[in-house]
Amino acid sequence: MTEPYAEPAYDYPVDESLKVIAAKTVNKTAKWWSAVVKFESEYSKGPKIAVYLWTQKGEKWKRVQKLTILPSSWPQLRASIDDMVGGSKP
Repeated sequence: MTEPYAEPAYDYPVDESLKVIAAKTVNKTAKWWSAVVKFESEYSKGPKIAVYLWTQKGEKWKRVQKLTILPSSWPQLRASIDDMVGGSKP
C-alpha cells in the first residue's frame, strides 16, 4: 500500500499543534473540502490518520467534522464501508 502524498498546493487547515506528515484531498469545492490527513501531535504518541471535513467561512476554512481512524478499528471500518458500497464478497 502506498502512502498518501502531501499536496504542496494546499495548506491543510488543521490545528496549529498538529504536524501534517502526508495528506490527500478527497474532494474540494468553493464551499466544502474533505481530506485524509496523516499527522503527528505533541500530545500523543505516534502518527494518527483522520478524515477531515471543512467548510468555507468567509476567507477561512472551518472544521466541521474529524474522524480519527485507529489502527485497531480499521478492519471493521473498512469492511463496513465495503458492505455499503457493494465491495464485499459474500
